[in-house]
Amino acid sequence: MEKNKPHILFLADGGSVHTQRWALSLKKEGFKVSLLSRTFSDTDVFIQNSVAIAPFLPDGKWTWLTARSKVKRWCIEQQVDIVHAFYATNYGLLMAVSGFKPNILTVMGTDVFSYTEKSWLHEKSTAWILSKVTVITGASEALCKRVMTIRNRPNHVLKIPFGIDTQKFAPFDNKLKSAHSFNNDFVKVIAVRHLEFKYGLDILVKAIALVQLKAGDIKISVDIYGEGKESKELQDLIAHFGLEEIVNLKGKVKPENVPGILRNAEIFVAPSREESYGVAILEASACGLPVVGSNVGGIPETIEDGVTGMLFETENPSQLADILIELSRNRDKRIGMGREGRQRVLRLFDQEVAIKKMADLYLSLKK
Repeated sequence: MEKNKPHILFLADGGSVHTQRWALSLKKEGFKVSLLSRTFSDTDVFIQNSVAIAPFLPDGKWTWLTARSKVKRWCIEQQVDIVHAFYATNYGLLMAVSGFKPNILTVMGTDVFSYTEKSWLHEKSTAWILSKVTVITGASEALCKRVMTIRNRPNHVLKIPFGIDTQKFAPFDNKLKSAHSFNNDFVKVIAVRHLEFKYGLDILVKAIALVQLKAGDIKISVDIYGEGKESKELQDLIAHFGLEEIVNLKGKVKPENVPGILRNAEIFVAPSREESYGVAILEASACGLPVVGSNVGGIPETIEDGVTGMLFETENPSQLADILIELSRNRDKRIGMGREGRQRVLRLFDQEVAIKKMADLYLSLKK
């Protein structure tokens, strides 16, 4: 650890790609980083990079309240300077009841959107957690504004995006040429999402059915990567429209395989009904793809409409179909949008930019 850089304790999902990126990136910046979590997919990735693993949290619904002594003890024994929790209503709750300060809470989306909308009690309990936080960060303006509606503390809410590894998420070596050198009459569309209602993949399937009706001359294929409870419903919908040879449910994909999958596609679609940010969109843009997304939540922040991609109104498969037809018929437009998208990610959302913002926040709190 470099002199004067604080020791950070992460309270977060150890199996999350986001947790791993933040922890490992900050470690490279010279911060001492520890992690306390209920779940780990692979502890080796942390241990090999000298990220200290705190004792695992116990199972059970009361974990977030009963484990507070474990947090306090770790902070004292390991001389922690700042506690940083990810997700308000579990790790954020644990941080709040531990009483340690200064602290940071990064809200993720559902913790301040759908969770707080369940009842008056859910909203009030979340507001209480937010009241115990020194600084709250959110990846998008939409998230930050939502936090403000729950707990109006403008000086304590900062926008810090989840950065994109633009070395990992990049077009083929010879830029965009190879990534888009497919048959001009054939267009490959891709979506990488959990198969859940809020992500609107049924809207995409309906749009493809309309593409076939409106422009039967266009050769198009759609690969949907992900798993979830909507899998059967989507498969039934695909069969209903007779799209079995066009739309393919590819199942779960390993994170390390996502860049290669993106490079071999031509259009990325995010038809969400609810979206707090849009990391997958930015990853696709970084790989040089034009992106099409619904005009909800944080998606408009990740797509510059008409420049890096195109927006459509959610629950409007006809509008989505028209956009897909337009892009399918205009290869130059696809390539141009993909090129602009990558440049925008490099300028605004590169991982190094995000890490610097978070590092500056840590340093400001240690003073």
